[in-house]
Amino acid sequence: MFKTGETSNRLTPVAIILLVGTLVHAVLIFYDIHHNFIPFANGDRSFERLNAIAALEASKTWSEWLRALMSYGTIGDYFFHYIFYVFGGPLLVIVIQVFLQLLSILALFWIIELLTGGRRLSIIGALTYLLMPHSLVMPHQIVSEGIAVPFLIFSLFSWIQFLQTASRRYMIVSIFLVSFVVLIRPVFILLFPIFAAIELVTPFFGEGADLRSRHYASIASVVAAVPFLIWVAIFSTANGELTLGHTSSTLGFNMQRRVLIVSEANGIKLPAHMYPLTDANTYPLAGTGISISEFLGSVTSNPFIYAKAYLRDMGIMFFRS
Repeated sequence: MFKTGETSNRLTPVAIILLVGTLVHAVLIFYDIHHNFIPFANGDRSFERLNAIAALEASKTWSEWLRALMSYGTIGDYFFHYIFYVFGGPLLVIVIQVFLQLLSILALFWIIELLTGGRRLSIIGALTYLLMPHSLVMPHQIVSEGIAVPFLIFSLFSWIQFLQTASRRYMIVSIFLVSFVVLIRPVFILLFPIFAAIELVTPFFGEGADLRSRHYASIASVVAAVPFLIWVAIFSTANGELTLGHTSSTLGFNMQRRVLIVSEANGIKLPAHMYPLTDANTYPLAGTGISISEFLGSVTSNPFIYAKAYLRDMGIMFFRS
């Protein structure tokens, strides 16, 4: 048991972080309401998620609802937002995402403290993350990061606890959380190998942690993928092809957009089939996208132009953003 003074010292930074976070996001929520939630739809692919939600809401029968559910790709990309949106509109979505983010910032505080033992460093790290642009903006938009990133941090916290204590309970919690995140952002299936790599290059964990990490990371990677693979099987069966739908998150569509952006910026004419087919909200239509070989063909035909474009993007990503 902690003594009264020690407990107070431990709770003070937590209270500071929660107070700052609550005040900052309260101001931003007031801004959202005052501007009729226009920023809510400004996130990446927000219109696609709102289209998916509108289709589910407009369904009058269970068959129509299931048909709409089987039309928009990765289920976690929009379905959890749909649940909150139905009961409370944009405001409830924002409140839930802000709540998750504040909890994740506390988890980040404890992660830093677990790894370094430094209270001051933990406070600085948590407040820095709280005030980063994406931390301020994304909870107020209908974007998958608003839900996925907090659960990603929760899973990392559980995994570090597992490495330090050897308690399989923490491992199971971490696997469950990552399974949830993978349903939202499939790329996060790479998390457990990354967790293992983190453990191998840091000295912060207890004796035998490297063996536990390597042994369970491989198991966890497979188990965490199961819910997503089940969804892929269901969705593909319903649509008669191996697919997660025709959305702007697909590789083919993003390669096509990339070729189009670079070509238009440099006056390069493209064949007609290279131009994406979209509706009024830039939602990709069936058949949209190019193959990897077509993309590589365009790159190899203009290597210096693409190299300049990628260098520019890297500069924007690391400095301007």
